[in-house]
Amino acid sequence: MAASTTPLTALPPTHRLADGPSRNFQLLQRRVVAKLKNGERLRIGIVGGSISAMPNAYGDHLVEWLNRNWPARDGSQHEVINMAIPGSESGVASICLGSFFRYSPSRDAEPPIDLLLVEFAYNDNGILPGSEGETDFTISRTSNYERIFRSALSWPIPAMVIELVSYSGDVRRPPLRNSFLSSSGYSHALVAQHYSVPVIDFAQTMYSWPQLDDLAGFYVDKGIHLSQPGHILTASLIARELILQLSIGTNASSSVIDLSKVHPDNSGPSWPHVAAWSAQPFAPTPEAPSPDAPLSPLPPARWQYGPMRQWECLSSQINHTKAALENSAVVQDGWEMMIDQSDGGRTRSKSRPGFTANSTDSHLVYDLDGRGTQGPTALLYRRSWRESADALVWLDQDKSADGAKRPSGPSCPESPVRLHGTWTTPTTQMVLDEICGGDSSWTSKADSQKPTYLHVVTVEPDREEKEGKYFKSYGFAVAG
Repeated sequence: MAASTTPLTALPPTHRLADGPSRNFQLLQRRVVAKLKNGERLRIGIVGGSISAMPNAYGDHLVEWLNRNWPARDGSQHEVINMAIPGSESGVASICLGSFFRYSPSRDAEPPIDLLLVEFAYNDNGILPGSEGETDFTISRTSNYERIFRSALSWPIPAMVIELVSYSGDVRRPPLRNSFLSSSGYSHALVAQHYSVPVIDFAQTMYSWPQLDDLAGFYVDKGIHLSQPGHILTASLIARELILQLSIGTNASSSVIDLSKVHPDNSGPSWPHVAAWSAQPFAPTPEAPSPDAPLSPLPPARWQYGPMRQWECLSSQINHTKAALENSAVVQDGWEMMIDQSDGGRTRSKSRPGFTANSTDSHLVYDLDGRGTQGPTALLYRRSWRESADALVWLDQDKSADGAKRPSGPSCPESPVRLHGTWTTPTTQMVLDEICGGDSSWTSKADSQKPTYLHVVTVEPDREEKEGKYFKSYGFAVAG
């Protein structure tokens, strides 16, 4: 299903102040501003890619700033729970969000975090809108972001976007080119505006930086991974947004910053791109919403593909699910759990173990341990511009089956799904594709008393221009 191509300027007004505050604005005031003003500990969750996962990244600097300026009265420290995974695109977080933070709305009374920071600035660039995946789980990066926001706001947790897409080409070699309009940032902005989510726009700051010679110093490479000055600057931009939120509803004389004359309309994110493109009017500083008022409803979904489900993810990239994933691999013919150099070099790969095959006809079987008989199932795997094998993937209840000799019992789907280990974009990323949609032809025949197995068999690529025998799986996901 292709993503919506509605231009940003055509978006309808969403939750303008006259219609009441947006849910995200209410939650920012309740879960973030109120806690800081009351001297309570704040828990910040992060999802994103390798930039967010770097040592001493912006999340750590932000917590240091919070501890210095708004310390908790009981002496505890503000906390960052960093679930960023190098090379992961937003589709992984869109269904694994609950698994990342060990949270289920039906099981847990209180969410484990007070604020969610979402950063998939570069990894989503490899996924063209509406083109990712080649199975039933074909959702766009706009759909991914919508799924993340709708999940978080339903918990309910407020969100902010950390947008780091800056330049195309090499920042060390002018001329520099603004890449925002041709990047994932545009797709992220569409969804952020719809849900009134602030965008912390590091990229916009770089565009307006007065000294060209300074720019390379904010990165450790050609313009993707931030240096310590880059992380510190990003943390300061997040802090500025928090100061803005803390100032809402205060008198100008006592405000941390004077917002009595100019303040962005709260119908959209408080950042320059969207404010300018959608001609949002400036309005007086709004009143903080009443903490007793009911939460505003979520706006209607615009890009969502398929129903919202509660997924459980077992991945080698999630520390608290690694052991369970390894125990679930009941057949490893030609596969090995290992860390290698395949996922972007030494810096990325040290944190990306997975089940790896280096030959075709290798057979990996995950025991879903009671999962999968009813719900949809998906595979987490590596897709790269480097030469890689394809994989045939399916569910059944016979772990001895292989791709060449299919069992006579029920399977889902009826014919294996072929997943391509390569794509045309010059990136290496963790992606997720749905294998079984839980259709009636499977659920009516599968025996709920028997184990269900997820099979992965490597095969040669079916495209003439592609070769390779390497394939890597990071785990699986099952919806309840």
